[in-house]
Amino acid sequence: MVDHDGKNRYPEGNIWLTDGYGDYVRHYLRAMASLPELAPGNQNHLLRTSSVVKGISYSEDSISYTKFDEGSRERFKLGAWEPGSIQGGQMHWDPTTRVLEVTATNKAVTIHRRN
Repeated sequence: MVDHDGKNRYPEGNIWLTDGYGDYVRHYLRAMASLPELAPGNQNHLLRTSSVVKGISYSEDSISYTKFDEGSRERFKLGAWEPGSIQGGQMHWDPTTRVLEVTATNKAVTIHRRN
């Protein structure tokens, strides 16, 4: 039960009818990973990973992240720019959906912006 602005909504004031407390954000993130068009169209976002991300840095020219496992798969929505190259893995870019699929082979990965 979500209102038009994303906050919890209580139908007819009955707070017991909502399940949007501890699991709301987790479900919304899973929804964005499954339907990347829900993610903002003008920003870069990590949507899904098969590893634990230790840290991520978004800049105007790259996205760098470190994770627990060497081998992993990530999904990004890249609305701010298009990818040009990657270090630490391989990438598959879909310019129509603006979704980048990464198959990582290193604990540290950097995606570079296309020049």
